[in-house]
Amino acid sequence: MFTVRRATISLTASAYLVLAGSAGVATPPADEQQESGTPPPELIIARPLHRPNDAPYAYFPALVKAAMEITVSTYGPYGWQPAVADQSAARQAHMIGAGTNVNISFSAWSDMPDNVATTVRTHFRKGIYGYRLLLIRRADAAAFAKVKSLDDLRAFKAGQGLGWPDVQIYRDANMPIMANAQLPRLLPMLMAGRFDYFPLSTVEAHTILGWCGGDCPNIIIEPTLLIQYPFPIFMHVSNNAPRLLNRLEAGMELLVKTGAFETLWRKHHDPLLVGVSLANRLVIKLPNKVIPAYTNLDDPALWVDISKY
Repeated sequence: MFTVRRATISLTASAYLVLAGSAGVATPPADEQQESGTPPPELIIARPLHRPNDAPYAYFPALVKAAMEITVSTYGPYGWQPAVADQSAARQAHMIGAGTNVNISFSAWSDMPDNVATTVRTHFRKGIYGYRLLLIRRADAAAFAKVKSLDDLRAFKAGQGLGWPDVQIYRDANMPIMANAQLPRLLPMLMAGRFDYFPLSTVEAHTILGWCGGDCPNIIIEPTLLIQYPFPIFMHVSNNAPRLLNRLEAGMELLVKTGAFETLWRKHHDPLLVGVSLANRLVIKLPNKVIPAYTNLDDPALWVDISKY
């Protein structure tokens, strides 16, 4: 019987609290701080303790810190210390709007309520979770190798997690899909023939298949196809911290403009893509009708260039 080797929560399924700060405290300009002696607000990095070395949780704090650093000349200094993460999206919304010290969360394009938080409109994961490899049964490899179009792929049924935001994307594309189980049950369901393929992001597929160990000898990563759809991930900043919002928006724009964003993204994500062949796959594109209208779909700096992999 297959069992998950370690506990986790898929980023495609949930939002996570990753940065916090002193709510309602606006950083005065540097010259005002020198005159008044006002200390900078405390910023607190948080991430799930059961995955302290996981790249997504290392990347986000590093990115936010870079955005803070690149804006020091305009916004002044800042403080930094570790904290414990909260993984419930509902709990985040409650904490971010309840006058606590929680100031920032991130999620897969799902906005916080307007009266709670405002979204930093530069998405920051380069859409990596929208580039999907297919876990399939080894016996079906020849059938999938014949897929040359979206219509061909519609002959097969996908499996996704209960409540994952991807589900609506497949439904909107008129693709058969089963989405009635939590992550630990999906590989056993694929093995049992409940559905035909399990699309996972390029940074998840090898890891999740690896959990199965010797229990899934007949499951492989399909070698010829790549599903792609826009999957932006945004930061949300508490409405109690408008200056922090402005600073992060300015910082993200500068990081993208200077190329520092690309450098930082590759530092944290290239190790996850070692041995993952993407460039020569047939890309089947799906629209994402539910992403925010302000999602920047045209700037190549904000999306993965699969030709490099």
